[in-house]
Amino acid sequence: MICPNCRSEFREGIERCPDCDLPLVKSLPVERHDQAPWVEIMETADPSLIPVLRSVLEGAGIPCAIEGEEAVGIFPVGIGDTHLAQSGIGARVKVPADRADEALALLESSVKTDASTPAELLEQDAEEIGGG
Repeated sequence: MICPNCRSEFREGIERCPDCDLPLVKSLPVERHDQAPWVEIMETADPSLIPVLRSVLEGAGIPCAIEGEEAVGIFPVGIGDTHLAQSGIGARVKVPADRADEALALLESSVKTDASTPAELLEQDAEEIGGG
């Protein structure tokens, strides 16, 4: 069960979010941004960084999806400076492709992180989108 506002997850049987006082839903609708494909801009296994990333992006009006954040909360152990989990589990931050450069610039200027933000991710996604 998921809160449609704060996106917190709860076990079956809980019907309302204790923080938002909203009814929980089984799943969230897929966010769409003008039909643009979504690209990965960052990966991290640091569970404390995830809400900060979401807050910065959504505060700027940039839609985001963070895949794997539940698993990161279960296995929050990183390696060295990369914060990539020893288990290979990491949360992947995705944004609409047409907002990727803006999102990266915003995160780089406002969030101090050791998470991986490889530029080749954007290049690889651009090639896949363009069919090249």
